[in-house]
Amino acid sequence: MRRRLRDRLKTQLPFALHKNMNTGRHMIEKVDVVSIDEWNGNDAYGKYPFIKLHEPA
Repeated sequence: MRRRLRDRLKTQLPFALHKNMNTGRHMIEKVDVVSIDEWNGNDAYGKYPFIKLHEPA
């Protein structure tokens, strides 16, 4: 399921734009689909953790 979601995102994000612009700069390097626990536990992504702000009323 993650691979299917990742592949769908890749078709909708501007990866081909890099080639067309020829600036040498990459706006998007890759797409990863991870759970919140995986995100928060990752060395790089975990610097920007997902936290629960409040309970819905």
